Amino acid sequence: QITGETKQIRAHAIVNATGPWTERTIGLSKTLDRRLLRPTKGVHIVVARHKLPVNNAVVCVHPTDKRVLFAIPWDDCTYIGTTDTDFEGDPADVHATREDVDYLIDAAAAYFVQHPLTHDDVLCTWAGLRPLMAPVSAGGDIDESKVSREHQIVIGEDGLITIAGGKLTTFRLMSAEVTDTVVKMLRLSNKVPHKLKPASTDDNPLPGAVGWPADDDHEHVALQVLDAAKGVIELPTARLLANTYGMRGIDIGALCASNPRLAEKLIPERPEILAQVDWAVTMELAERVSDFMIRRTQVYYRDVDQGLGATEIVARRMGELLGWDADRIAVEVAYYREDVGRSRRWRTEG
Repeated sequence: QITGETKQIRAHAIVNATGPWTERTIGLSKTLDRRLLRPTKGVHIVVARHKLPVNNAVVCVHPTDKRVLFAIPWDDCTYIGTTDTDFEGDPADVHATREDVDYLIDAAAAYFVQHPLTHDDVLCTWAGLRPLMAPVSAGGDIDESKVSREHQIVIGEDGLITIAGGKLTTFRLMSAEVTDTVVKMLRLSNKVPHKLKPASTDDNPLPGAVGWPADDDHEHVALQVLDAAKGVIELPTARLLANTYGMRGIDIGALCASNPRLAEKLIPERPEILAQVDWAVTMELAERVSDFMIRRTQVYYRDVDQGLGATEIVARRMGELLGWDADRIAVEVAYYREDVGRSRRWRTEG
């Protein structure tokens, strides 16, 4: 838990992978002589699948500024995005504006004339910042969408290793390159054994992919999850666990079999269950209710009420696992409600 308390930690190598906070982190030890980043904001909107029924990802070019957008099927939902605009505010407060939402709805209207969307159809919005490297020569004259998405690794005079730029689809490559950079630095300083191996992310599957069927049969894995749960969960939940956690969904099914209470649904009409809270805390280092609702599951994005009805249930279970008192549980509930409120702020603008 981050409390604001200051502590001193020593390490042979430190990696700065703080995204839009990169410059602020570097500034803790030195003064920057120029801007390193040009952050741009990307926004998505989510609607129910029946409101915009697409069967495959659809590439669109916005009718006004010709930027590329996507409409992507997401089980019972469809999401549309993304925008690409410069951002100068607090990264912790990035959110969709009414202008952002209108921009995406207008694009959908141009391509899906038989399925017009309105503001009332928007279940959720999410916004994030791309920590793009600022062009050195072009300054701010280059269009946002033309700023390079390539990542860079920068080693400061104090030895701080900074990774910035890039995008989600290259995260494993970025991680491997950073790891190899750290190993090289440690070897130069004789801080690690020379037998330490370089990153092998190209060859190692993610944990949930170990043992995944070669024919990509999701239903087969879902049935394995269902079997491991010994009948205490339903097939839609087994499918969710298989699709979300891969082969590790089988472990969650077994967790339910050992403690049927964990098969309790978080929201009656949805497939998510209490066991996912336990998994998030014990295996995925979730520390806050928002970690679970936003960053470990998709409840925040896909539930019609963004999971607000399950917040108390999640908070109480996390409290049991992490030793929270009643005050901390109340704080966590309020904090998550603020996150949901931020995603809905566009509705009250203008």
